[in-house]
Amino acid sequence: MASRAGALLVVLALAVALFLWYRSAPEDEVSHLVQVRDGAPSWSADGSRIVFHSDRDGNGEIYLMNADGSGIERLTRHPASDGYPCWSPDQKKILFDSDRGGNFDIWLMNADGSDPRPLTDNPARELAAAWSPDGEQIAYMSDLVGAFQIYVMNADGSAPQRMTMIYSNWFPRWSPDGTRLAFHVERDVHILQADASALTRLTTDPL
Repeated sequence: MASRAGALLVVLALAVALFLWYRSAPEDEVSHLVQVRDGAPSWSADGSRIVFHSDRDGNGEIYLMNADGSGIERLTRHPASDGYPCWSPDQKKILFDSDRGGNFDIWLMNADGSDPRPLTDNPARELAAAWSPDGEQIAYMSDLVGAFQIYVMNADGSAPQRMTMIYSNWFPRWSPDGTRLAFHVERDVHILQADASALTRLTTDPL
């Protein structure tokens, strides 16, 4: 039992170290973190297809496949790093992160990979975009003010609004009814009303 507990502590310590590195890592190092073999899958709304990122061809790109793993198709072709895709509720668009503009921004493309274009464009890193269930808004994380905070913008990239004000806040996800956002703050999960009116801490890390 003691050995298992010790192993768990080692794993948790490594996870925390990775988190702290990522929070302060230079742009070129973050690109290597995004470039995993295959990862960050996102289902189409009808459950028939999955979009994901991969560096199987030597660079971080966005790919599409059927739900059974067949029919793999590459959607992006760019020397920059593309990662963390998210399918729109109507299945017509895909959000993804890319540093093709010099730093990581939120990009949008058609579901067939055509017409890629940036939704954010500033010196900060914007990552981990997530569609609201109605497809009208996008939540994401940005280090525009230093530590990563949660932001929400319209689906066309307009009217970005900062939702959190303290600590480091990561990887937002919408509730099915679109009224709340779940994300992690340091090492715990929190939920926030979509109008930023109330923040609730759900977990307490024993470390």
